[in-house]
Amino acid sequence: MESTKFRTASLMVTGAVALGITLTGCGSNPVNDLADKAGNAVVENGGEAIVEDITGADVEFGSLPEGFPDAIPLVDGDIVVGTKIAGDEGDGDGFVLSIAVDTDPVTVAEQVKAAFGGWEESSAWNEALQGGGFSDEDWSVIVAVLPGDSDADSLVGYTVIPQTD
Repeated sequence: MESTKFRTASLMVTGAVALGITLTGCGSNPVNDLADKAGNAVVENGGEAIVEDITGADVEFGSLPEGFPDAIPLVDGDIVVGTKIAGDEGDGDGFVLSIAVDTDPVTVAEQVKAAFGGWEESSAWNEALQGGGFSDEDWSVIVAVLPGDSDADSLVGYTVIPQTD
């Protein structure tokens, strides 16, 4: 059973990522414009602080968050953002991760499904949305594969929640 804290924080972070993806699809991305003007380092560090303040989560741009479980199979690519969400007392921590991949979404979706081949399919894979859920005795993982900036790249989102009794 997932805790309310995980669901709330996951939805907030997922919404922020979705907003960023949506803005990227528009002609001029105000976030990118700001980054060009203020410098990538300042925006990146400020962005981390803003998301951390809003969600109470630990945000890492370009790397796995501390404590991310080795058991989760990830696609090869560049980590965009990783977030660690503190669980309720005794529940363990949850994670949200985005990885940019230089491969088309259909191929990446096949790679994801193959990587989770030994896991239980907790939510049927949706071919139209390129997403689904997997679980084992320790983790519940929701994966979504989104189109990137071109037909030849993708963004893979993972929401990782510890299994609780």
